[in-house]
Amino acid sequence: MKLKHFFAMLCLLITFVFGGFYVDAKSADKPIEVMVVHGVLNPDEIIFDDGTKLSEYEYTVTTMTTPRFYPLGDYFDYVGWTNREDGISLQLKPNNTTRRNNAAKNNAWRTLSSRTHGLGGHSYWRNTQVMEWQFECHYQFAKDKQFWNLEPRRTAPNYAFVVAAACNPGK
Repeated sequence: MKLKHFFAMLCLLITFVFGGFYVDAKSADKPIEVMVVHGVLNPDEIIFDDGTKLSEYEYTVTTMTTPRFYPLGDYFDYVGWTNREDGISLQLKPNNTTRRNNAAKNNAWRTLSSRTHGLGGHSYWRNTQVMEWQFECHYQFAKDKQFWNLEPRRTAPNYAFVVAAACNPGK
């Protein structure tokens, strides 16, 4: 077992024992903004980290036009930016291959974070290293979670810190 995975699992165990997996919902003063990058938006399927659904809020939807050569559909059933009161979130719904195959997961991250074939050049994209750690944390410890939410505003000193925060550091 790799040392980083050992520490990550230890931090995850500590988090389970001492709590910290629940994030309180925030009421939105303005509509939530959703920008669909790939896939079809079903407001009842979009579930936030606090367990609430998009359909429970007022929201607006726009579609981001992406070039045909963006291969996001090879790895994700849905990709979209969501702007809530607590900040921007990149919502991903990985397909089964991405959830179960390490090589597919690695290719998915490279594609997603690419400045030319993914979203790495988007104005919302920040803190690439921490977003990658959030992505890896979801793959390792929450791969069956319907949506993987990556928040560019989050910060962390290392991967173990991300795992200890249930993939959502720096709240």
